[in-house]
Amino acid sequence: MAAFTLAGSGELDGGRLVARSGRPLTVRDLAALIERVTRRPLDVAWSARPDRPREMYADWAVAGAATSWRPRTELADGLDALWRAEFS
Repeated sequence: MAAFTLAGSGELDGGRLVARSGRPLTVRDLAALIERVTRRPLDVAWSARPDRPREMYADWAVAGAATSWRPRTELADGLDALWRAEFS
């Protein structure tokens, strides 16, 4: 949540924030985590469309974008806190 707070603060140099945990997560893994946290199924049709030419299959790096940011909250815990704050 600290990265979201920083992103919304208007204090970013050049307006860019690179917040990387060092533990890449696939979209499918993120969807599964969201389903677990919310205890609700997502309406996702994996592979319903053909891959697009610029589809991303590997983690990306931003050249020259070193960051000292580190997560203070595990992703599952942060998603759970956001879910409870919004829907409790």
